[in-house]
Amino acid sequence: MTADASPQQDPGPRIDTSVPHAARIWNYWLGGKDSYPVDREAGDEHPTIFPGIAELACASFPAVDGYCGVARKS
Repeated sequence: MTADASPQQDPGPRIDTSVPHAARIWNYWLGGKDSYPVDREAGDEHPTIFPGIAELACASFPAVDGYCGVARKS
């Protein structure tokens, strides 16, 4: 490689914020900040199919100990 040649850098995978992602939906249910509107919308729709899913998410993470964002609202 010469001094003036720069290596090509692969920017890596991009996050598609138009498609909900399970990890970001769970993050939303747990009261986290790492979700997008599409994840929050999907997270709000899931209980119509699986009532109690947000509470289940909270119960599966005892480290949040008493705080669980969306599950406490529903």
